[in-house]
Amino acid sequence: MSSVAPFVTQMLRQQAAAEEQRRMVKDAVAGQAASSIMRQIAMGEIQQEMAREARTGRALEAAAGAESRRSVSKSRLEAQKELDEKQKLLGLIGGAADATGALGAYFIEKNAMDKAQAEAAFQKRMDLSAMNPQVDDMSQFNPEDLEALRAMSVRAEAEELEKLRKKSKPVMGDFIAPGVSYG
Repeated sequence: MSSVAPFVTQMLRQQAAAEEQRRMVKDAVAGQAASSIMRQIAMGEIQQEMAREARTGRALEAAAGAESRRSVSKSRLEAQKELDEKQKLLGLIGGAADATGALGAYFIEKNAMDKAQAEAAFQKRMDLSAMNPQVDDMSQFNPEDLEALRAMSVRAEAEELEKLRKKSKPVMGDFIAPGVSYG
């Protein structure tokens, strides 16, 4: 029965690691979606601003005479410069959003890899100690491993005792009290 406990423990660890990895991938996708939404909102605002500027320019041009057309052209150039600056800003915002999403995905992936490496190292130490019957101390394990092993051992012993208790049925005549003579 004790050979099943490490297998079950390993399966539970693998399942937990897989669930953690799925959660991290889901978080990374959510971060990328958020940066895409931010970019779309900023683009929509710039397009609205461009449309307003265009309408303003057309209205000024229609109302102005020859003299005012020159000032309107000057205003248009200034408006175009402002628009170019806003588009550059949008590009910077989009780049920052992409960088933030990529950085978040990197840290999520790094965290998952660190956990997987720690699990692999723990399993390797478990396998090495299981293959070496001379190992009777726990010096090769770190403190977190020792606590996990002790908890697994206590749980396995409790399960074994419960199985033995269920198998054995006490008979009243079989009980002998210590120190009592039945002669």
